[in-house]
Amino acid sequence: MKQVVKVMNFGNGKFVTLKVKDNCLYYDGDLDFSYDRIYNIPEDLTVNGNLDLSYTEIKKLPNSLTISGNLYLMASTIESIPDDLKVKGDLYLSGTKVTELPENLTVGGSLFLEATPIKNLPINLKVGKSINLGGTEVTELPDDLTVNGFLDISFTRIEKLPRGLKVKEYLFLNRTLIKSLPEDLSFGGGLNLSDTPIISLPEGLTVNGDLNLDYTRITSLQRGLVVNGNLSLDETAIKNLPEDLIVKGNLDLRYSAIESLPEGLTIGGYLSLDGTPIKELPNGLTIGGNLYLNSTPIKSLPDDLKVNGDLIDIRDTKIRKIPDGLNFKGFLDIGYIRRLSISKELRKNVKVLRRYHFR
Repeated sequence: MKQVVKVMNFGNGKFVTLKVKDNCLYYDGDLDFSYDRIYNIPEDLTVNGNLDLSYTEIKKLPNSLTISGNLYLMASTIESIPDDLKVKGDLYLSGTKVTELPENLTVGGSLFLEATPIKNLPINLKVGKSINLGGTEVTELPDDLTVNGFLDISFTRIEKLPRGLKVKEYLFLNRTLIKSLPEDLSFGGGLNLSDTPIISLPEGLTVNGDLNLDYTRITSLQRGLVVNGNLSLDETAIKNLPEDLIVKGNLDLRYSAIESLPEGLTIGGYLSLDGTPIKELPNGLTIGGNLYLNSTPIKSLPDDLKVNGDLIDIRDTKIRKIPDGLNFKGFLDIGYIRRLSISKELRKNVKVLRRYHFR
């Protein structure tokens, strides 16, 4: 049986050959019309691939449009989404003027809505993976929302998270108005709370990724905190850390108010204390990466300090002697420190990086 085809002009001389079956149109493959003047997409069209309409002046999609791949509409002039739109991959609406979504919209992949005037999500919305609401006008999320990828609500005016929220991957809450986390919150990846008014975390919290608390109002960490990635506390008012803290990645405390670290602390990655008021390091400190102490008032290093990285930075400190028991092989950056005592035995493993004043 001979295949019936139809050649259609999608606009601006963009002719596309479509298959015809049961009064419906089909195209096998990807269609890329980004930056083109497209205005005539036919109804009852199925694209067995991706459809890219980004940066076009299209204002309306046809009825009965089905996309088996991704639908890209970034920065287009699209204003509304038809009720019967089907997208089996990702739907990109970033930077558009879309103000609302159809009640029963189903997206097989991820939904990207950042920098749109969207104010709320429909109750029956179904998204197979991630949801990005960064920079939208959304002020609340529906109860019992489940997201099977990451959830990004950064740069919104959301003040609290809903009951029963479950996020399988990373949760981005930075630059929101959130002050606390609900006890029933569940997330499987990292957590970004930077630049929020949050003041405390739930006791016994485990983060299976990075935890970013930079520029928050947090003054202490609860006991039982486990961070399986990096922990960042830059420019916070935190003065000490719990004794049972576990950080398997980097610990970043730059320009914070930290005054002491717990004895026997083990960090999986690097430790940065640059610009902090801390005066001494604890005994039994083990660091998996580099150690950064630049511009601190520290006068000495503990005898049993262990640094597994290849750099210790003591520039602009008051350290003038390196302990013989230092367990380290790598570079020691001393900046403009003129006199530093270091044994001949240590010099076999440590290379001193020094800067000189020129007059």
